[in-house]
Amino acid sequence: MKPKNRNAYFYVYKTQILKGLAYKFDVYGNILMQTIIMVATAYFWRALFKNADSVQGVTVDTMLTYTVVSSMISVVLTTNVEHRITLSVRKGTIAIDMMRPVNIFKVFFAENLGGVTALLFQNLLPIFLIGSVLIKCLYASV
Repeated sequence: MKPKNRNAYFYVYKTQILKGLAYKFDVYGNILMQTIIMVATAYFWRALFKNADSVQGVTVDTMLTYTVVSSMISVVLTTNVEHRITLSVRKGTIAIDMMRPVNIFKVFFAENLGGVTALLFQNLLPIFLIGSVLIKCLYASV
């Protein structure tokens, strides 16, 4: 592979990060929705474990940790490659994408990697911090 192509993929990666940083409302909205889901799920598990310390060996602490970890994983595991391909097919630009002198699959991979990198810093870190505070508050009220 030529260094020129690597620079093209890095440029696509960097562009996706900048594109992810451009929409602040999307970031705040996503953090808010994930927080609401986390709090609702945490209170659901607290209500289920109200009269029992554990159910079949699973404690409320384990379920609260699961709630935070699953919220963080859901942020990272969002991919838009299929949406990008669908859009290219609908617009009729898929042929142009395939004629470019770069590997289309590597471009899609770089786009997805850039989007995930932006999500790591924008959503994953705040959700981790909010989840940690949430667990401390819920543990303190037990």
